[in-house]
Amino acid sequence: MLYPHSDLLSKVEREVDRRKEEIISFLQDAVRIPSVSCDEAQIVEFLRGKLVALGFDQAVIDKIGNVYGTVRGTKGGKTLVYNGHVDHVPPGEMEDPYSAKIIDGREFGVRGPVIYGRATADMKSGIVSMIMGAHIASEIAGHLKENLTVTGVVMEDATPGHPGPKYLVEKDGLSGDAAIITESTNLGLNLGHRGSSLIVVRFKGKSAHASEPSRGVNALYHASKFISGFEMIRKSFPRHEVLGYPTAAITDVKVYPGALNVIPERCDVFIDFRYIPEYRMGELIRQIENLISRLKTEDNAVTGEASIVRKHLRSHTGLESETEAVNLPFYTSPSEELVKT
Repeated sequence: MLYPHSDLLSKVEREVDRRKEEIISFLQDAVRIPSVSCDEAQIVEFLRGKLVALGFDQAVIDKIGNVYGTVRGTKGGKTLVYNGHVDHVPPGEMEDPYSAKIIDGREFGVRGPVIYGRATADMKSGIVSMIMGAHIASEIAGHLKENLTVTGVVMEDATPGHPGPKYLVEKDGLSGDAAIITESTNLGLNLGHRGSSLIVVRFKGKSAHASEPSRGVNALYHASKFISGFEMIRKSFPRHEVLGYPTAAITDVKVYPGALNVIPERCDVFIDFRYIPEYRMGELIRQIENLISRLKTEDNAVTGEASIVRKHLRSHTGLESETEAVNLPFYTSPSEELVKT
């Protein structure tokens, strides 16, 4: 049996309550460590030290800088994976972002005391919960029958495409029979999530001085026709019974060379796309290409091309990676054993 019996769960809950102060202190220590995306060295070293101190059978920092640990089961067959990210977005103008002080939660619409600090909810609380949960379950059971792996990945907040988790699966070879992501959900059970992607549609024209526009081909004009037609694509999306409709929003337009007295020779239109399992990213790109083809029949000078945005990143270990800005959608049926247990 991959999932714990109710008797073990009740014992774990009692032990968690008994060790509440220890768990709170662990979380505060984690929040006090800055871990902006691509600069997570200190937090992963801290977490690896915790895994070792708590007696995990494995405690590893991989080449890209992820940290993970395993409690091996006596049967050693199935594996349940807990996953979370250790990085966070820059704190911006947040006051005293790494204080981890305990304050009255009413300021944030929450009853009772809360821990204040960047990444407390997103998602160092989830990281601490899965580490302590795995440790306490193993300690109470004596030995778990199956394997339990906890993973703290890097660069999750840096870009869609998530090079940290991707490296964990594709390079480290991490696999499991089921996975639970400990993102904040107000303790609700989320069965799925829309995918996300960043798409750029590039239009090329011909530069000329703005005083003689007829000598050039204005790429911005072509892009504006595309933007008008894009509304029809957005209205054609199918609906998922739980995840709802896909969304596609044009979020930025950049022209080159960008001088106010020069006809743009290039115009890039950026689209933020959130999609469901039934409507994949390739379908949107196909519809974009069809729209460009229709515009070309009206004006042969139109040249547009759609592609996925790529981002180059350097991890805190120095490993270089180039990642497509794509997160796949997923949905787990309520009938699955993991959900029912």
